[in-house]
Amino acid sequence: MKKLMTIALSMSFLSSCRTSENPDGNSDLASDRRRATETNEVNAFGFELYKKLADSSKYSGTNLFVSPTSISTAFGMTYLGADGGTRDEMAKVLRISTDQDQAGSSYKKQLDNLRATKSKDGYDLFIANKIWTAADIKFEKSFTDSTRKFFDSEATPVMFKNTSARKQAIKDINQWASDNTKGLSNNNISLFGQILRRGLMV
Repeated sequence: MKKLMTIALSMSFLSSCRTSENPDGNSDLASDRRRATETNEVNAFGFELYKKLADSSKYSGTNLFVSPTSISTAFGMTYLGADGGTRDEMAKVLRISTDQDQAGSSYKKQLDNLRATKSKDGYDLFIANKIWTAADIKFEKSFTDSTRKFFDSEATPVMFKNTSARKQAIKDINQWASDNTKGLSNNNISLFGQILRRGLMV
């Protein structure tokens, strides 16, 4: 049994290759076309991201592996809380709809398709999303409702400015990652790593 801890770019292609249960239905055809368009946009973001990273001096001459789907999903959650110019810029970069409900729905369909995808050789695919934020930040209910609806994500407050609370949060985040990947992903965040004081998204 193969184990996958990270969603690779190639996985997103699979969601557009699934055949409809009713190939003669116009609604199914329209759905397939819409899914293909959304998948193409996700892939375009991935290729653009990879090119930007590969062209940077930081990664020059090194092997480079990234998960565009994971990065897009993380920013997609914050996008649901963006407004005005920030919302428009994020939509442009992520290549998603400026209608946040529509964008959230597209993310949900993509993640559901990935979870439902099976390889002939068999593998385990783990997808989990969660937000940790500074305890003094108050979210709008519409934002938390949307992240829960589209990303199955909960927001957990943490006292990042408190050293002991921050260290405990690191342990909790690593434990959460381990629990959601059957122990395959752990110690993602080191006690010596850089921790965002205002908020953290995994």
